[in-house]
Amino acid sequence: MESGIMVKLHHKILPFILLFSFISPIFVSAENTEIVVGPYLQSVDEEGITIMWRTNVKTEENTVFWGKTMELENEIAGESNVEWHEVRIEGLEPSTHYFYKVKSDGAESKIYSFYIPPTDNFTFLVYGDTRGVWDGWRNASIVAKAIEKENASIVSHAGDIVRNGGNEEQWLKFFQISSWMHNKSMYPAVGNHDLPIYNFALFFSLPGNERWYSFDYGNIHFTFLDSNRLQNLSQFLWLIKDLSTESKWKVVIFHHPPLISGNYYPPPMIKIWMLIFYLAGVDVVFAGHQHYYQHLKAGNMHCIITGGGGAPPEDAGRSPWNIFSASAFHYCKVMVTEEEMRIVSIDVEGDVLEDFVIS
Repeated sequence: MESGIMVKLHHKILPFILLFSFISPIFVSAENTEIVVGPYLQSVDEEGITIMWRTNVKTEENTVFWGKTMELENEIAGESNVEWHEVRIEGLEPSTHYFYKVKSDGAESKIYSFYIPPTDNFTFLVYGDTRGVWDGWRNASIVAKAIEKENASIVSHAGDIVRNGGNEEQWLKFFQISSWMHNKSMYPAVGNHDLPIYNFALFFSLPGNERWYSFDYGNIHFTFLDSNRLQNLSQFLWLIKDLSTESKWKVVIFHHPPLISGNYYPPPMIKIWMLIFYLAGVDVVFAGHQHYYQHLKAGNMHCIITGGGGAPPEDAGRSPWNIFSASAFHYCKVMVTEEEMRIVSIDVEGDVLEDFVIS
């Protein structure tokens, strides 16, 4: 009698056992852990840098190994039970090369390197509009390879990194072609195609609220704005305070151009921004949105449109305030000293489009 009851119970319980076997979490062994994004560099400054990477599953033991030699004599543990990993290294020295790698459970990266440039003499790059879906990211990849060859630790992006900010696959593709991010730190502005903001905020670790922010490196004050929110009062008041800082050079970067020669008409609010820039003594504004190179000037303030990062090329117009225009895939190289800021625009063949000095 007892065995009969047990058989009946077994038959009743068995379907539930099978059901829960399908809905229970699937645990991935350490051998199946993979690094799917990165490692890449963020928020470099004179004394520190952030290293980010992403694994295909949540991992328990996440560590950055780093040092001045490939022996990687230091290590910092990251947060456990996460897929996105972010570790800050502090106490670094200017004019110094460092090596690093990351490890998450069974997944380990190659050894990469980065350089903390001197504060009185360094180079940064600026480009924009990489959204390469239209040609399978072919031209964006060519620009990225050219950037990788440059000896610069900071790369600024003027926005429109991808075509559809809500499409995670496009962000993954951008990081896949941008292998220079293993060795250079990227500071981006938000473009209209980078919206909605969720993936932008997920992939980047930036100062402030990450939509508008600033930082200093050496004698330059960098200000990044969100030109998708021109009417935002908080950003407007923050901008006035931010640009009141004393600095040898002031550089502002955002997506929509404030001056242009072509078929795009800047919104009226950007003209108010330009007045603030003028009163604050901004030296140069970098923007994108239009897919070409253009150099314009208002008073002593230079405006550079650098939208040649891989998006479909457009014809550049001319106007009385236009100094130079070119329809070409390109990036800008900015060399900074105590006395001058030299800006060189370079196409993917390595030819110089324009070379000028602000002093």
